[in-house]
Amino acid sequence: VMKPRRVFEAPDCERLFVFTTPAQRVGVGAGRRPVAQVVEYLRRRGVPFGLLTNGREWRFVWADTDSLAWVEWDADRWLDVDVCSAQLDVFRRLVSWSALARGGTPLSPLLDAIRDTRRGQAKLSKELGERVRRSVETLLRARAPVVAPAWNDHGGADLYVAACHLIMRLVVVLFAEARELLPVENPVYHQAYGLRGLLDQLDRLTPERRRARQAAWPRLLALFRLLHAGSPHPALAVPAYGGDLFKGGDIDGGGLQRALALLESVAESPDDDAIHRILVLLTRTEIRVREGATYRKVAAPVDFTELTSEYIGILYEGLLDYELRRAGDEPIVFLALGDQPALPLDRLERMDEKTLAALVEKAKVKKAAAEDEDEGDDEAGDEDAEAEQGLGEPLPDEPQPDEPQPGDQGVGLTLDDARAAARARAVEWGRRAARAGKLVKKGKPTDPAYLRDLDAAANQLIADVKLPGELFLVRWGWHTQRRGHLLYPPATHDADRTPHPGPAALRGRR
Repeated sequence: VMKPRRVFEAPDCERLFVFTTPAQRVGVGAGRRPVAQVVEYLRRRGVPFGLLTNGREWRFVWADTDSLAWVEWDADRWLDVDVCSAQLDVFRRLVSWSALARGGTPLSPLLDAIRDTRRGQAKLSKELGERVRRSVETLLRARAPVVAPAWNDHGGADLYVAACHLIMRLVVVLFAEARELLPVENPVYHQAYGLRGLLDQLDRLTPERRRARQAAWPRLLALFRLLHAGSPHPALAVPAYGGDLFKGGDIDGGGLQRALALLESVAESPDDDAIHRILVLLTRTEIRVREGATYRKVAAPVDFTELTSEYIGILYEGLLDYELRRAGDEPIVFLALGDQPALPLDRLERMDEKTLAALVEKAKVKKAAAEDEDEGDDEAGDEDAEAEQGLGEPLPDEPQPDEPQPGDQGVGLTLDDARAAARARAVEWGRRAARAGKLVKKGKPTDPAYLRDLDAAANQLIADVKLPGELFLVRWGWHTQRRGHLLYPPATHDADRTPHPGPAALRGRR
C-alpha cells in the first residue's frame, strides 16, 4: 500500500527509504495511517530508517521488531530570515552520509547512538517505576494523621489503591502538560493549577518555608476537580474530561471511593514540602556522568513527552504488585538482601546461629549477582574501584533517611526514643548475624577496629525498621512469602484490579 518514492543506498551504509503522503498533518488524524504503513514497511524488510513527508512536515522514523522512535521537523522553521536554523542543521546531520555510513563497523554512528539511548531508556523506565512507588510511599506518610485513626474502618487494599490513583493522576497530568494537551500557556492555569507551575513555585521556597505552608494540597485537589468537571470560564476554558481516574471520592460510596474521600480531605493537609518531594520524585531522575576517571550522579528532568499511554499503564500495573500493611506489636525489619524481606524483629532474634549463617550467605549471593549485573549493564566500565565512590548525591531537597554511624548503637539519632530503641535492637541482631555469617574477621570484643567493622556489617544488613502500628508496603502475597519492601504499593487479585489509568482517562474513557 505504501511504497517509497526514493531510496538511498550505498556500500557499507544504512539504507534510507523516503515516503510521501498527501495528508495535511503527518501522524495526526488521517495522517496516522501513512505513519503506521511506513513502520510496517520498515519492520517487514528489516530496515531501520524511513523518512515520511507531505512536503512541509518531515518525520524521521526508526523502527525495529518491537520498538519505535521518531523525530519531526516543520520546514517553515528551517530558515530564520535568510539564515539556516539549528533545526535544519540537525535534520541534515541525521540524514547525512556520516551518520549512516558504517565505516567497517557493525553499526552506523546513528544506530550506535540509538542503541545507547534505548539502553538508557530501559534504565530510566526502571528508575521511574521505583520513583512512582516512592511517591506513593511519601503520600501515605504525609496522610498518616488521617489514615492511622481510620485504619480499622478501611481496607488496606482500598487505601493503597486510592493512594495509587492520586499519584497516577499526577503522572497523567505531567504527561498531558508535556504534550500540551492542557492549557500550559494559559497564565491562570500555570499559576493556579498546573503542576509545572506549582513545582516552579515550590522550588523557589526554602524547605523551612515549605514545611510551614499547606497551600499545595488544596491546589492539587482543585486541579483534579478542574479536569474532571471542566471550566466554562473564558479566562480558563477547559473541557470536562470526566473519567474514573479524576472522579472524587465519596464517603457514602464503596470501599475505594470512601478511601479516596479520606485521602482527599483537607483535614490535616500535607505540608508543601511533602508535595514538593512527590513532584521531585516524579519529574526528576539521576543520570550518571563521567568526570575524569570517576563517575557521579546528577539530577536530570524526566521527559514525559517520551512516555506512551501503554507505559503509563505499565507504571500502574507495577504499583499493583504491592500492598499496604501495618506493623503489629513488634517492629518490622527490612533486610538489605534480595527483595528486601520484611520480618518481625522478634522472629529474627529467635533465629539460631545456623539459620543466621544461611541468611547471610544468601545476602552474599544476591549481592554478588547484583554486582555482576551492574558490570554487564555498564559497558563503559569502571577503571578502578573508586569510580563508584561519591555516586549517592540525592536529588535536590529529597530527605535522606537517618542512619546510625558505626558504634553508636542507635544513640544520638534524630528520631524518637521508640525508633532509636527499635533500631538498636535491630543492629544488635545484625551484629550477631554478621558474626554467624563471618562477614567480619574474628577479633577481640574490646578492639575498637573490630567493633567498627562489626557495626558496619550489621548496618549493611538492615534496610529499614518500622515501628509497631506504622504502615509499610510489601510485594503482593507477603503474608505467605514474607517478602517485602518499605512502603511500596499493594495489589488485589488480578480479577479485582482497577483498569490502569492513562491519557484516555482525560477523555472520559475507562
